[in-house]
Amino acid sequence: MECIILQSRRDSIHHPRVYARCYPGSRWKKIKGKPVLAVMDSIFAMEQALLCQPFSQYGSIYFTEDVSPELRDRPLYPPGRNIVYPPDLTPQAEPPSSEYFSRKYKIGPTADRQWYRGAYADIECDRGPWPDVASYLKSAATFQLKALDAGIGFGPPQPRSKKSDIPQLRRLLELCIQLAPFVVPHGKLSEPVLAHPDLSLGNLIVSPDGPPSVQGIIDWQFSTVEPYFQQCSIPRYILFSEKIGGVQVGLISTLPDNYDQMSPAEKEFMDVELMLATRQNNWQELGKYCHIAPEVSCPLDFTEEEIAAHEIEAQNWAKYTQYSEMLFNYLRADESGIVNDSDFERAVSIMDDCRKEWAEFGVKGPFPIVEGGYSYHLV
Repeated sequence: MECIILQSRRDSIHHPRVYARCYPGSRWKKIKGKPVLAVMDSIFAMEQALLCQPFSQYGSIYFTEDVSPELRDRPLYPPGRNIVYPPDLTPQAEPPSSEYFSRKYKIGPTADRQWYRGAYADIECDRGPWPDVASYLKSAATFQLKALDAGIGFGPPQPRSKKSDIPQLRRLLELCIQLAPFVVPHGKLSEPVLAHPDLSLGNLIVSPDGPPSVQGIIDWQFSTVEPYFQQCSIPRYILFSEKIGGVQVGLISTLPDNYDQMSPAEKEFMDVELMLATRQNNWQELGKYCHIAPEVSCPLDFTEEEIAAHEIEAQNWAKYTQYSEMLFNYLRADESGIVNDSDFERAVSIMDDCRKEWAEFGVKGPFPIVEGGYSYHLV
């Protein structure tokens, strides 16, 4: 798939755009059972092809004529690094050369929507491209400091941060700037690579007949070239979220207590759920023991009281995230609160009870669904 991001502030749209190529196929939500594994294999191959190709800077990909003049002479790839096609993805015809791509495309400012959403688009800041990870991290923290100065991010309804939090937020952002040079991983883990910003089910187009495989991926409009360690994560389409009455997540995830009384179809579903939960647990545990940053002493000192407060906040956030996922699953909604037409009346009828239980369970944080609240689909 060819992803072309265009900076388009010269016309009435005032937003980066994407030209997409049409693909035959259907949504993979229609595919059930074992064929899903074949789809996942083809997605892994696509991700491998992206992650094995480093670029020269951090930002987003543009046509050469759409970046500022001072960026047009910069190389697309690092010196001595040509484009690489994995053996199973090598084009049948002679592929274009690295020189061809370097002439046609350049790295420009990031197209990540977090840097342009609403009033954030008016903040004057360094949006890239960046030569190294430390510059990228410092710019992101500085960007948020300027947003605080402008009073952005505290409008209704029910923001998670209050104006009284500004001093603490400012201190944390300043610490991020101070720590940026010390947390950059070595070697390949920091290489600039391209990845799709939202590998969710609805964005994967699969072949309509025969063994299913990915024919195309849509919604590249916010794709970015970022550090490998930031791009290489568990895609949303295989993320496991705990469900009421389902697999119980823990250090060792377990099947529900009533598993033996379930029908064969229900048992098959729970077996797959257990596999997904175990795989995600293993992934997360692996990350705890990987040494990716330089072995230097932490330049910051925290008091015992601060460390204790951090632990409490981390526990509260983990509980908030867990209960939010359980709520969306119970409502049969996505993370923005969107449900199918057939589930709408049911979701509305149980919403008040869910809101009351939210308070009874002692979840620290606002109820995730609120009338007029933020939605990715309405921005």
